[in-house]
Amino acid sequence: MHWGLDQLLDLEHGDRVTLLEEVSTLNERFWQGIGGGNGE
Repeated sequence: MHWGLDQLLDLEHGDRVTLLEEVSTLNERFWQGIGGGNGE
């Protein structure tokens, strides 16, 4: 997933916050998988 800075800045503030929260959740799940965590 990658977006240009202009695309991100064109989003409404609430949409940017939602996007960042979703990306953060994906990152957390990824790192749990790398560490052998069970996702709980």
